[in-house]
Amino acid sequence: MDLPSHFIWAFVLFHNQPWAWVAVVFCCIPDILWFFPRLAKVAYHHLVIRRGRMQFTDINDMHTRHLYRLNHSIITGAFASLLAFMLSTPDMAMGVMAGWTLHLFMDIWTHKGGIVDGIRLFYPLSDWKFPALIWWKEELERRPWIYGINLVAAAIVFVLLGG
Repeated sequence: MDLPSHFIWAFVLFHNQPWAWVAVVFCCIPDILWFFPRLAKVAYHHLVIRRGRMQFTDINDMHTRHLYRLNHSIITGAFASLLAFMLSTPDMAMGVMAGWTLHLFMDIWTHKGGIVDGIRLFYPLSDWKFPALIWWKEELERRPWIYGINLVAAAIVFVLLGG
């Protein structure tokens, strides 16, 4: 899924919880922790090394894949939750784990291709990848109306949960 969908669905599902905003933030964190270092690497490559105009191209190198897989691992989510529990409150830890787990649950079905090539839930302990059904980015390019269905479904679930 994409970052706005992670944000929307985390809010829809957790808005009644005392840790709702923590879950919303940590549902977005795996993509943010991967995207900004990647953007910095692309900027450095184009602005410093080439001294040219920056173009955001896919850099499908080992470091980028490792960072993505690490940020999209239940192992990393559990570590972040444990850290929140030790440094803060059980509510904070619950929000961290709920958000991170929701992110992974959304991505395991929708990340079949690209640099991702399946979500590795237990990375770095295992390289086993979950067999995804679709590649979200590709589906949206072919059928942009799917995003509308995603938003309508989120609105319906929000109303059903007492939004």
